[in-house]
Amino acid sequence: ILDGQHRIEGLRKGLGETGKHLTPFQLTVSIFVDLDMDNQSMVFATVNKAQTKVNKSLVYDLFSYAKSRSPQRTAHLIVRLLDSEENSPFHGRIKLLGFANDPYRETITQSTLAESIIKYISKDPMADRDNLKRKKSLRRAEGDEMKKLIFRNLFIDEKDEVIAKNIWNLFLAVKEKWPDSWGTSILSKSTGVVAFMRFLRPAYLELSDEIGDIVTKTEFYQLLENVS
Repeated sequence: ILDGQHRIEGLRKGLGETGKHLTPFQLTVSIFVDLDMDNQSMVFATVNKAQTKVNKSLVYDLFSYAKSRSPQRTAHLIVRLLDSEENSPFHGRIKLLGFANDPYRETITQSTLAESIIKYISKDPMADRDNLKRKKSLRRAEGDEMKKLIFRNLFIDEKDEVIAKNIWNLFLAVKEKWPDSWGTSILSKSTGVVAFMRFLRPAYLELSDEIGDIVTKTEFYQLLENVS
């Protein structure tokens, strides 16, 4: 059962486990035949993210089951990479599945960072996911749209590592600029991380020769150097 487990359990208990109170009761259902794990997880994620409050980090984690590319899956994999790599500025600092094993160290949720990444890839990530699953080509960003969706064409060209490297380098520069505050202040919590993710776009446009480049940590640092 992908959705409605509580309804089924309520009916089972309400009608009586032994069948004493059996009453005809119509229940509307949708049946999916031979639905694989990829599609099962996507149905669950779509229904619960849109209608009921399921932990959003769990929803993003479900995209790891997907076999096809999507903005959500790419964002999830980048977040996982940033958390797992020892040299990453986010190493061990992300609340995977939305829960912190070490609340003093894990200060940013998986979903918060993933959503900040997706904003630079797509205006309609669910539509993009659906089109990719149907083997349709995505429309590339052009003109002024490229300045808003700075990572869209990189995503379309499957250069996820370039997206990850730009985010990695920005926060390495932030960590180097404020070494005493990174990890101990609001700088590395949701407010600070979202603010720097918003700063990423104008910084990237200022520093890159063309959209699609990798901006180095040194270049980001030089931009932050005069900030008090």
